Amino acid sequence: LHIMQGRMYQAVLNKARRGDLYILPPIGYIKLPTGEFALDPDEQARNVIHIAFDAFDRRGTIRGVIRYLVEHSVMMPVRPHSGPNKGQLEWRRPTRDTVNTILTHPIFAGTYRYGHRQLDPRRKQPGKPHSGRVLMDPDDYHALIPGRCPAYISMERYERNQRRIAQNRVRFSAKGPAREGAAMLGGLVFCGHCDTRMSVHYAGKGAYQYTCRARIYDCNGPLCQSISGRVLDKLVAEKILAALQPAALEISLSAADDLQQERRRLEQTWQHRLERARYDAERAERQYQAVEPENRLVARTLEQQWESALSELQSVQQEYARFRQAHSSSLTDDERETIRKLSKDLPAVWNASTTSAADKQRIVQILLNRILVRVQDSTERVDVTLHWSGGFTSQHEFIRPVRGYAQLSDYERLIARIKGLRREGLSFAAIAEELNRDGFRPAKQAETFHGDLVGNLLRGHEGSQPGPRSHPVSLVLEENEWLAVDLAPRIGIAKNTLLAWIKRGWVHMSRRLPGYHGRVICWADVEELKRLCRLRETNHNWWDQPVPAELTTPKAPPKK
Repeated sequence: LHIMQGRMYQAVLNKARRGDLYILPPIGYIKLPTGEFALDPDEQARNVIHIAFDAFDRRGTIRGVIRYLVEHSVMMPVRPHSGPNKGQLEWRRPTRDTVNTILTHPIFAGTYRYGHRQLDPRRKQPGKPHSGRVLMDPDDYHALIPGRCPAYISMERYERNQRRIAQNRVRFSAKGPAREGAAMLGGLVFCGHCDTRMSVHYAGKGAYQYTCRARIYDCNGPLCQSISGRVLDKLVAEKILAALQPAALEISLSAADDLQQERRRLEQTWQHRLERARYDAERAERQYQAVEPENRLVARTLEQQWESALSELQSVQQEYARFRQAHSSSLTDDERETIRKLSKDLPAVWNASTTSAADKQRIVQILLNRILVRVQDSTERVDVTLHWSGGFTSQHEFIRPVRGYAQLSDYERLIARIKGLRREGLSFAAIAEELNRDGFRPAKQAETFHGDLVGNLLRGHEGSQPGPRSHPVSLVLEENEWLAVDLAPRIGIAKNTLLAWIKRGWVHMSRRLPGYHGRVICWADVEELKRLCRLRETNHNWWDQPVPAELTTPKAPPKK
């Protein structure tokens, strides 16, 4: 028996290797009496398959295709393989399994496949006859014969779709799909030091970074490098818009044609639904009219079926009317003119609120294969290499924000310039103007220098001791009056913290100096200083207990 069983199994494999073994047709196909597969004879069913492939070209993900089909009320044509309605066409809501079959099955490109799921005896479970099946690589299939079956798409389009699906997998070795995050280059940025894919890390207030943590993961070493995401995204966006500008007219024409084709497909689908609903209603009417009037048992049933068909026809007509209100069957002259105008101003389209982050990511993933980023010796200068899809490579450089001024490549020259201007008697504000005029830039997100930045930088430099604070000649402090910049270190807090306390009403402000960089004069005697010190030692975060009122209520100064 086992010899006969083995010979029968080998006969099945030989038939499959010839491409003559057909079992269950996938969605969009039927099985002919001769045993071969053919395209579904229903025109609406074939049109839905084409809509799914076109939606994947626009959306780029299986989930995006499902959302597109649900959004436009497109139903999937399914012919059950068993049950009372075996082989009959049914319309069901799109699911991930059906859409995944359409996009990944090679038969839609005309390729015969057999043996993609084979039995592994080691994984077979007792009592479960269908267990132990594993997915195989294409090289291990029993048969893979191109051009054997009728096709919906070309083999080149099918292979392109498979590469795109493989890149959508959430793995460190793949680009990943376009997401809703603000990072535009996720999955494309590589470290120039170790050639590792850099990951995206989001921080508060919409900030994000591209970080290489290969050394941390491999050998528990230091961070390889980190780049500000917004600065790098801005550079890449400028280069992409510059590359697209010469082809703006072609892009507008292509967009108009693509939109026209999409509307034509959807319009055709609705016409098919209307035609099918009318046919069902007319068929139910003919059946009702054909029954003998005396046979009320059958007539009542046929009458209910006719009413149900008429109700379905009315529902489809109402949905089609709503569709026509939102989408015309063809592009109007005004819509074409709008597309042409938008193509002439690509930056406005790119920065528009209607252009989502996922749309930008899809465009970048189409135009760029990878982005190689290398920080020059932990300084603010970064070398960027863009690898375009056509094989072209471009070199660029930009300035990134760094944590400290010591990382700046011209740090020593900056300090020397500040000290030289300080020896000339210039104020911090005047020094900031000179630095901006000379082309120096701050270390972090600030665009230009100002007086406070210069003062903090000079005081924080090694070997630079803060000298006596100079006040305006006309400034006269009365008894128990303090400048905010002097009161803050006396209490032991930062100046910004003291300003926040003043804004909350915890510190009494005597007056504000006009025209002197917003300096604030506070009043605090010995008792007030003790209260403020106790307030400093009290936790007043949102999760702590409320601060006692006696610590937050300032003492009124004596009347003059």
